[in-house]
Formats: sequence, C-alpha cells, structure tokens
Amino acid sequence: MLKDLKIDLETHCKNLETPFLHRIKFDSTSIYLTKTVFYNLLTAKNDHGYYRFFSWDDPRAKDFLRIELNDYSPDIGGCIRLGRANLIGRYRPEGSDLQDVQYETNIGKAYFKSAFDEIEGQVSNIENIKKEKINSTSFMKMNEIIPTGAQGKAIYGQGNYIIDGPAGTGKSTTVLQKIKILQKQKNLNSSQVCVLVKNKSVINNFSQLLDSIDVKNLQIKTVNHFLTSMLQFDIAVCANKISATRERSSDIYEKFCNSINLTEQISRKKGRCFLLEEFPVEKLFKADDKLSEQYRKYKNKSDEIKDVKARNSSEIRKKKDLLDTEALRLGKKLEKDIFDAKLKQKKRDKKSKTLGFEVLSELITLSEKEKTLTLGEDAEKRDKVNEFKTTENKKIDSLRESHKDNESARLNDANVILDDIKQIFFSECFAKKVSSSMEEAKLLSLYLNKQAGNESVLETVIIDEAQDVSLNNLELIHLFSRKIILTGDELQKEEGSGVGRWALG
Repeated sequence: MLKDLKIDLETHCKNLETPFLHRIKFDSTSIYLTKTVFYNLLTAKNDHGYYRFFSWDDPRAKDFLRIELNDYSPDIGGCIRLGRANLIGRYRPEGSDLQDVQYETNIGKAYFKSAFDEIEGQVSNIENIKKEKINSTSFMKMNEIIPTGAQGKAIYGQGNYIIDGPAGTGKSTTVLQKIKILQKQKNLNSSQVCVLVKNKSVINNFSQLLDSIDVKNLQIKTVNHFLTSMLQFDIAVCANKISATRERSSDIYEKFCNSINLTEQISRKKGRCFLLEEFPVEKLFKADDKLSEQYRKYKNKSDEIKDVKARNSSEIRKKKDLLDTEALRLGKKLEKDIFDAKLKQKKRDKKSKTLGFEVLSELITLSEKEKTLTLGEDAEKRDKVNEFKTTENKKIDSLRESHKDNESARLNDANVILDDIKQIFFSECFAKKVSSSMEEAKLLSLYLNKQAGNESVLETVIIDEAQDVSLNNLELIHLFSRKIILTGDELQKEEGSGVGRWALG
C-alpha cells in the first residue's frame, strides 16, 4: 500500500488549499472528500488516474459518503460507473503531511503514523510505531472528519432509524453530521431539531461539539426535562394512561375519518356525501357548541353540493342527447337537400332537351342510383355534420367548465368549514371537553394530531443512549416530532426501565 500512500501524499501536496480526509479508490479513478467547503468541481490526474475532489457536505458527494469497501460506485451523469471500491483511505492532514493514515483493502488493513516519514524513510520499521488512537474529542469536530460508508448511509437516511454500536464507533459523530446536513441541505432551523441526552453532564460536551460545526441555538435537554416541559406535567402521572389513550384516540380518529371525509370524496363519489350518513361520533361533536354549529353548516353545504352536481350533470347529459338528435336530423336534411338539387337539375335538363316545351314535372323522378350519395357528397355531408357537432360541443364544454367553477367555489366553501371543524376537533381545548383529566386531554390531543399527520412541534429529535429510555418515553417523544433518531448500544443498557433491545417481542 506504499504506492497508494505516495500517490496520496503527492496529491495532497498539490492541493494544500483543499486538504482531504477520505479517499475512495476505484479501478482507474479516485474520489477525495475534503473538509474544506467549496462547490467548484476540482478534477485532475495522478499516478493512479483521474481524481475528483468533493467537499464532504456537497450534495453531489452524498452517494460517495455511503460507499464501503467492494461497493460499486453510483452512476455519474446517469450512465457512467467508476467500478468497485477496492481501497478506502482515511487521513488527518497536517500541513504538507498526511498523518494517522488508515487503509482498508481486500488484502488487509494498514496504518501509517506519517506519510512523509514513511516515504522519506525517516522511520525504518512501521511495526515499532506506537498505534496511537486518534483523539476522539478533536476528531469529532465536523471540519476534521469524513464519515465511514455505514455512517454516511445513516447521515442521509430518511425517516426514523437507529444508529447502534458500542462506544467509540462514531455514533455521536454521525449525529453531529446528521444535524449539519439537516441544517445545510434541508434548510432546517436549529429550533426544529432537538438532541436528548441521558443526563445533564453530557449537555456541555454536546454544546461544544455543536459550536465547532457552527450550529447555534439547538436544544439539548435530558429526556425527563424535555417531556416535562412539553407536557407541562410530571410524566409519571400519565404513565398508566398512555396505552388506553392511544387506543381511544385511534377509535375516535377512525370514526371521525369515516364520518367526515374530505371534500374530495364528495367529488369522487359523484355528489354522494358521506357526512349525510349516520354520524357515529355525533355525541363528541355536541360537547362543543361551535363544533356542532360548524358540523350543521358543513352538512347543509354538502346537501347543496350534491344537489348542484346532480343538476349540472343532468343538464350536460340532456344537452349531449339533444346534440346527437340534432346531428342526426341535420344529416337527413342535408341528404334531402342534395336529392332535391339533383331532381331540379334533372328537370332543367329534360326541359332543355324538349326545346323549351313544358313537360310534366311530376313524371320526372330520380333513379335508384341517383338516390345514393356519391363519395364526394357523403364526405361533404359528414363534414357539415361534424362542423355542427364541434361548434355545439364547444358550447357544452364551456357550460361544463362554468359548472366546474361553480362547484369548485362551493367545494372551497365546504373546505373552509371543514378546516374549522378539524381545527376545533384536533385542539387541546376540545380534548379537554371529552376527557376526564388535563393529562388525558393533552395525550388525546397529541395522539389525534399524530394520527392525522398534522404538523409536529419539531422536525427531528435525536435521542442519545436511547437503550436506557423507556418505551413509554420514546412513544411520548415521538408525539412531538415528525422524525426520531435513536443512538445507543443494546448491550450497554444501564437503566432497568430502558427499552434495551431495539426489536421487541
């Protein structure tokens, strides 16, 4: 691996303004990931072949951050692949030297204290070098670390997920990088992300690390402090109410959805409004006067929409039927006009042949052949009928659009009322009217809003040492956040009430 070490040192010295910390070597190309923030493409050539530099947080570097040994490269430009990753290199650049160099290949791993010393021969026996561990505190600074492939996959992962592993495997580093990515590429404000830690003693360390990556005003709290401040009561009070409230909220929400479908269903079901069916949670609505009044308005508006859609549909159908009848009548009239013209011409021709003497017109008739339209006559008739139908269809289409505008306005009115209903129904104020205690009302409101997919207080909550957080507390935390990320080690559970294992049952 000395050849790669020499190539990397030479490449580093040529690009001191963009020191790299990570290399992915493919068959004839290398990708270097740097700690320097820049977004211009930097492409050049070294003894291995062409190489390209990416800033670690460049969106274009996302797929390369996820690569591990033997993974194939992502597509470049939609069709170009670089091949399989056959070397992963990690470095700590210091001036014109690369220190703490780590290589991982299919034939093994290698470590070099200093690339310069090794290549210049100043250290004769690499085995005598003390394999010093990289200082974890300084190495966790965002500007001095590039994630491993597995960490890269977690950093760019979507939805809820778990980062599991023992101490020293980069869980905290991954969390920090995830926060930076959320802030930089997802345009998330720091106030939308919260980190929950096991105890207060860890908060200061996390704060310093966040400062090092220029993340300000991010909330860092203990789990208990977070839940108490969000719930506004001691979490122990509601511990025995969580399961029952969750089930009750599911039942209420299901009945609510079955009874008051969104107004799109009024249109989709051709005017049949499910709100007019028997309402199974009507008793709940009666608990709030305003909600009951809005329900009555929505019911009336639904009746109105159904009647208007039925009338409009009937009118369009009648006009289409009338158009078909008129087109048929027009076709027959055009045929008659053609035959009449033929007969008149035949009579004129007969009179001319008799040198102007009067003939008995009634004795002159068309033959069977003359009573059949020629191809040209038939085409002329068809064109005129189609022209008539096109003109009339445009009038019908215009009427249909007018109906749609009218129906849309009425549907918008219904939507406004429905929004009022939902705002009241999902409010904590309404939950208090159908609950036996303040704690139950708070939980009910949270569960109903979560099931409805309404906007959460936070975008992402990251829980450190999550194996020591109880299942109830994890569930409560999730009620306040759209996404939840757990970090920890199943084997390091210390709290008896902690969830311990990620997969339960």
